Amino acid sequence: MMMMMMIQLIIPKDFSLISFSIMKRLFLSILLSVVFLPTAFSADYSGKCGENLTWSLNVNTGVLTISGTGPMDNYDGSISRPWKSSTIQNAIKSIIIEEGITSIGNEAFESLDKLTSVSFPKSLTIIGEDAFSDSDALESVNISGNTTINHNAFNDCDGLKSVILSGNTIVKGSASFKDCDGLTNVLIETNVKLIGEESFRGCDSLSSVKIKDGITELPRYSFQDCPLLSDVLLPSTLRTIWQNAFTDCSSLEQIQLPDSLEKILDGAFSRAGLTSITIPINASVYYGVFSGCNQLKEATVYGIYQSYSGLFDNCRNLETLYWRVKNSLSWSSPIGTGHKIAKVYIGEEVDTIPEDLCDAFTNLNYVEIGRNVKHIGDYAFQNCKNLKEIRIHAEIPPSIGLFGFFMTASEDVSVVVPCNSVTAYKESYFYNGYGWNNMTILADDDCPNTQTYTVSVSSANT
Repeated sequence: MMMMMMIQLIIPKDFSLISFSIMKRLFLSILLSVVFLPTAFSADYSGKCGENLTWSLNVNTGVLTISGTGPMDNYDGSISRPWKSSTIQNAIKSIIIEEGITSIGNEAFESLDKLTSVSFPKSLTIIGEDAFSDSDALESVNISGNTTINHNAFNDCDGLKSVILSGNTIVKGSASFKDCDGLTNVLIETNVKLIGEESFRGCDSLSSVKIKDGITELPRYSFQDCPLLSDVLLPSTLRTIWQNAFTDCSSLEQIQLPDSLEKILDGAFSRAGLTSITIPINASVYYGVFSGCNQLKEATVYGIYQSYSGLFDNCRNLETLYWRVKNSLSWSSPIGTGHKIAKVYIGEEVDTIPEDLCDAFTNLNYVEIGRNVKHIGDYAFQNCKNLKEIRIHAEIPPSIGLFGFFMTASEDVSVVVPCNSVTAYKESYFYNGYGWNNMTILADDDCPNTQTYTVSVSSANT
């Protein structure tokens, strides 16, 4: 409803023409001040936006207030949102959604260029598709309660700096906060149960993500293409990281994977900036999880062996591997190619060394074997051309499979064993079996009296 103003000019009978001219100029000044001071007499707008909902806009303050009870209308079909005109949209600076309102309609507040803040009620249960997408001035989102956030709800809100989700909030739709280029911080509080695919994909400025207990899965592409992401806290309730969740997060140098983790799916951290990684004991790891991580230098693998492959494909600076997988069948399939692993530490969890070690590690020069290894598989050290030292902590010499050390190296290989086991190793089948070249058996560095034996047998010995 437009506000009207009437000005009545009363002229006395004895006014001269000069006085009338002065009065006329005064009247024109007053009239012009009314015309060009709209903030004093601006229009307010109002209407309905749901069966039991009303809206009102105070143009002076820029506050749009939604009142009533129940759901808001959806505006992604034949129904146009009532504040669609550019005059009204450009006046909206903040939105107050009052208690009692249960939903925000699809596309309800899309592309509101001046909108900087929104107040959400605890009664809110649904934020519709594209509800706030492309609202570039929106600075923060703080949602609690039992709210479900649908597809693209805040997509491409480039001015968004902070997102806080708490209560029983569910990010059900995909791409809910995708391509929010100004977003720097995400906090997902305890009890949030779900975030959707691509939720924060392509957020170019995102640097910190903290997810507290409650979330059990990170879906596909959750944080892909977030080049500044460097600080990530994962919950102790997390069980699955799906495909490409952190792909191309080039600033992510460190991340602690929780012991609760059961599955890491294909390419989850591919081309990330990781410098070291530890895979927890209960995690099954799938194809190419860390492929292309060119900053990765050290990896520790506890995870249960499944039918994964290419774990470290093309990690061109990976040099050191701590292998603590209890039951693994081979090396080359899970490890992959394109790395330069030269040092392998086989942990106390391992009792059998799989075959064909040097098919996976062509640059191998040092191997350390844990005290519980009982068997070295067929061809395990075959053609380890660069191998210089094997350090074994097992006091009882492990058995060795067919051609376990066949044509091991072109030069002497030092084998360092426990202090009291030198003679046992010398006399065991371990050193009288298949295909050793020159090998020097040394007591451990801490032994008081170092003993040395050299074994020379033909590399062609069968």
